[in-house]
Amino acid sequence: MIRPGGMYPGPRASLTSAAPPTQPPTSTQRSRSDGTMSVFTWVPGCRRRTFGARTDRMRIWFGGKTHLSYTEMQISVRNVSWDLMLRKAYMDNPCKNDSAVSEWDSQIVKATYTDGGIYDPTKKGTFWSAEMSFSFAALAENTTRSMPTPTNGEAWFFIFARPEYKFKIVNGQYEKDPDAPTEWWSWANMGAVNLHLPSRFGLVQFLRNRGVNDQFFYDRWHIYRAFFDVFEAEHRFKAVNGMFIGDINLLDVPPKTLASDCVTVKVTSDGADFDVDVKSLAIPSLPAGHIRADRYVWFM
Repeated sequence: MIRPGGMYPGPRASLTSAAPPTQPPTSTQRSRSDGTMSVFTWVPGCRRRTFGARTDRMRIWFGGKTHLSYTEMQISVRNVSWDLMLRKAYMDNPCKNDSAVSEWDSQIVKATYTDGGIYDPTKKGTFWSAEMSFSFAALAENTTRSMPTPTNGEAWFFIFARPEYKFKIVNGQYEKDPDAPTEWWSWANMGAVNLHLPSRFGLVQFLRNRGVNDQFFYDRWHIYRAFFDVFEAEHRFKAVNGMFIGDINLLDVPPKTLASDCVTVKVTSDGADFDVDVKSLAIPSLPAGHIRADRYVWFM
């Protein structure tokens, strides 16, 4: 769903970044007591078109706890936004046209600002910024969450990214350089151009009171990392052999996953599907984590 909007009337107080225009975008997030989350993003450079396939825009993906459904939200330098909910990642759904829930409404409240002109080479800017507020209730739609707001210490899967297109000035107008490749900048290292990989999203943790020396710690991450490694190895195996396999020793997984120092991993498969069962040795009280071939995750 595309949502138009006007330019923000003035700069934000936090727009004091000294990052050069060659740096990727930076993002900060905060949750609020009114059931929303705000995201502020600083983006170097400002020379793009209105919202469309080749617009300068920020993209945000939020992955639910099951990793089966997730949402995508975009905002352009002109403050035009677009949102989408996907039942599955495109690569996990045989019927690609059935992946999207286009009527989903993120209930986004948004604003953008630039210190230069838009699509005007005579008014070059050094950055543009976007601030967005999302409803936790909207993000929780089509998930298994009983409460939409996160608990203290809970971590959610997110990725923030933007495409960087190369342009030339032709007759006083910007035109995309057909010989220049598009660059994709992401907040977390996805290891691929395809950003519709919810199992590779980064983590955002919600804390009620954060100390100066606090470090990020998510007690289930080592479980997630282990079954994500096996999940991807299973799909690589199927791409070559046409089937999944229940023998982890025949899969190309990192040695740390097989070492059984931190977790134990059990894999079962009937060839058409698989179940990866991961149990923590580091924190035995944690429930076992599972993932199946369509990326569905559960703990029990």
